[in-house]
Amino acid sequence: MIEVENEIRRWREKVERESSLSPREIDELEDHLRARADLEMELDPALAPARALAIARDELGQATELSQEFAKAGKPRWRRWLCILDGLNPLVELGIGYWTWLGSFGCLAAALWLRDREWASAKAERVIA
Repeated sequence: MIEVENEIRRWREKVERESSLSPREIDELEDHLRARADLEMELDPALAPARALAIARDELGQATELSQEFAKAGKPRWRRWLCILDGLNPLVELGIGYWTWLGSFGCLAAALWLRDREWASAKAERVIA
């Protein structure tokens, strides 16, 4: 079983390198990989654990294909990069970075609109002498 755990660890490292998947998504895929390998061993008791894992890994697909499928089903990847660029990397998983950016943009737009309407300006009154 140590050999199988090492093989799963290598698979996980490869997926982390070759895809844009989050750690949570990779955890989900690892769970599917383990479940599929267990199913293969139940269906064919003579099958070696390493061979069952290889079959499950082949059926799961390549890292780039998995990343594309998650991108279709999940949130857009640009939000993740937007948060990283804004320096909000710890907040990426909560989705706060996107909402912070959106709120800031909304406040800026409102301030510019109010300035044009002269509601929020601090102009001094003209003194006629």
